[in-house]
Amino acid sequence: MRIDKINTGTNFGAIFKYTKTADPVCPIVEDALKATTVPVEKEKINKKFQIGGGSLYVYVPDENLNKLRDKLKYIQANSYTDILVRID
Repeated sequence: MRIDKINTGTNFGAIFKYTKTADPVCPIVEDALKATTVPVEKEKINKKFQIGGGSLYVYVPDENLNKLRDKLKYIQANSYTDILVRID
C-alpha cells in the first residue's frame, strides 16, 4: 500500500480505498472524493484514472468527512460500499 505523506495541518482524517469500475455510481463517488479531499489527492485521482479503472487510496481530512457523507447520502449504501471502503 502506498499513501503519500500529506501536509494538511491536522492530525486527523480518513483513508479510503476507492475502486473504479464500470458501475454507474463510480463517477458520483469519484466526484465526491475529489470535492472533499486535499488538492494533492485530487490530482492523484485524476492521474490514476486517466487510462481506466483500478484502485487507489485517498485521504479525506477530518473536517471534510461529513461533507463526503452528505454527498453520498442520496446513493444507497449497498451501491457504493464495495467501491469506497474506509480502511483506517
